[in-house]
Amino acid sequence: MAKHSPKRKQAKLPTSWDLSSLPKLKLFSAGKNGKLHYTRELDLRDMGILIAGVLLFVIALLLPVPAWARTMGLGLSALCAAFAVLRQILFDAFDGHLPLEELVIIAAAILGFAIGEPVAATIGLILYRFVYYAQAYAKARSDAAVDLVRDSLPEKAHVERDGEILRIVPEAVEIGDILLLDVQEALALDGVIMEGLSEMNTSALTGNDLPKSVTVGDEVLAGYRNLSGKLRVRVTRSFEDSAAPKLLRTVVGAAEQETKTARLSHRIAGIYRIALPCFGFLMVLLLSLGGVEIREALRRALIVLFLAGPSSLVIASDLGYLGACLSALRQGILLKSQACMEKLAKTEVMIFGKTGTITEGRYVVTEVFPATGIGEEQLLQVAAAAESHSRHPIALCLRRAAKLPAEMIEGVMDVQETPGRGISAFIEGRMVYVGNAAHLEEHNVWCDTPLRSGAAIHVAVENRYWGYIMLSDSLRDGAFDALESLRAMGVKDLIMLTGDVQSVSRQLAQSMNFDKIRAELRPADKLSYIRSVRGGLADSGFLGYVGDGINDAPMMKESDYGVAINALDTWEASSEADVAILDDEIHMLPAVMRISEQMERIALVDLLVWCGSKALLLILGLTGVLPVAGAVLVDAAVSVFILYNALRGYDLE
Repeated sequence: MAKHSPKRKQAKLPTSWDLSSLPKLKLFSAGKNGKLHYTRELDLRDMGILIAGVLLFVIALLLPVPAWARTMGLGLSALCAAFAVLRQILFDAFDGHLPLEELVIIAAAILGFAIGEPVAATIGLILYRFVYYAQAYAKARSDAAVDLVRDSLPEKAHVERDGEILRIVPEAVEIGDILLLDVQEALALDGVIMEGLSEMNTSALTGNDLPKSVTVGDEVLAGYRNLSGKLRVRVTRSFEDSAAPKLLRTVVGAAEQETKTARLSHRIAGIYRIALPCFGFLMVLLLSLGGVEIREALRRALIVLFLAGPSSLVIASDLGYLGACLSALRQGILLKSQACMEKLAKTEVMIFGKTGTITEGRYVVTEVFPATGIGEEQLLQVAAAAESHSRHPIALCLRRAAKLPAEMIEGVMDVQETPGRGISAFIEGRMVYVGNAAHLEEHNVWCDTPLRSGAAIHVAVENRYWGYIMLSDSLRDGAFDALESLRAMGVKDLIMLTGDVQSVSRQLAQSMNFDKIRAELRPADKLSYIRSVRGGLADSGFLGYVGDGINDAPMMKESDYGVAINALDTWEASSEADVAILDDEIHMLPAVMRISEQMERIALVDLLVWCGSKALLLILGLTGVLPVAGAVLVDAAVSVFILYNALRGYDLE
């Protein structure tokens, strides 16, 4: 019988205003340096009091009552609207600090009543609260989108321990535990299949709906859903280090590296909310000295104070970029920072590795050409033994093709791998060289010229040439269309770097319509080339490197940003990548560029609309053209527009 543990709590927030399921909803505002911090909780009581205030406001305006009664009604309405604000001021005062934003709004309301503008003062307080509701709605949408990823994981996992089946929270599962995975059940932690054969839905991580066939020995990741047979899975990573939790943590933490637009929004909003109240009082003095009646000067200053209210710009910026990251993740693309969106949107040069990026990276042996006196199987076995400790796709291909005796692997010693060239190793006491022609020629072994086109792997034993093995690698589906899409989106130069021979690489580059090709390069040569290209870019342009994540980490680090293809299969090796395409779909590269460009436009529009509207309202208000109520209404409408525009980030494709 399965044993149960206490239920893991998960916050669930609605995507629309369902008040029956919304007892409390967190609100937040800009704190020091424009950063977000949680400031209060809004419950149904606050909402009810605000609605009562709105009703009192309508009644006071519409009913034919004496002026004193109308003023009293407006005062009660203002108190209802200010209830939550005053409570927050008291709470913060007890904590030892005073919230500037709330104090400015209350001061503006008091000033409005004092100079005979009770209607405008009440409208300002009511709209201040409604803007916070709009911010709460935006945050609720954000949390709901995060929960969509979190919900790909089960709340409980079935663990086999000491002959019993325990049903426990994933956080309590240990590395080495055996998980029992039933049909239609999602995997809670990363592991390796110990028993069973099935198909799994990987769309929660990769965005790809095509099922993936798995069997004994295959690695499976947290978030995969079992579609057919039952499986026994040995856990290889803790819950925190498993794929889905790690992806979610990475996306939510992406805000730590901001784009220039986001930094500018935070900086402007931070300065604005402090400087504007001071500016309001300064304008009273200047207008009075300029001959404007003191009451009129105070009325114009009142507009300035109300415009210093809630700054939706900071909140909209942060939520918008988080939404764009989540939109990308739904399609199987992990953006590790906001900053890389700006770089993607302004890419001028994109450099590609060949193997595993433009090609599938799944080599197959097509022909074997042994030297006189050497058998084909013998040549394959020696080559595979030398490559037995390498993770390169060619090494995997040779090991698959050769029937390698266990004792031959045990006899491999002193392996030295030269990236881009080949491997040297002692096998059963003999020195073996395996690699391209340049690698063998460095050791004074001259190679035959291949009779076929393709990748040739040459082999020498004790300085005697043993022959060569021909390999082929197929182009990745959609690679040509992806490159053409990138070109249409404004990427000026598409370049391929490879260590393969010039003849084969040039033919491939021409068929893919690359602008430039550099072949027969060592890793150091690739780094030098990237540095030279990057140095020639304008300050506004960026260079990206796209690779398979296994051998490309130095090139990604040297570029402005790196993109890893098929990153789930090279999870640990893809740590240097700023963008991880989780499946092996290269057509996702134009998709992430589109998302980045769209989000940059959204952020820029929000910034321009916010700055433009504030400047226009200040000018019209200070010159006496615009009434207080009109300025407050327009400012609130702009705040709502900015939030709505930012939420488009959650639906980008």
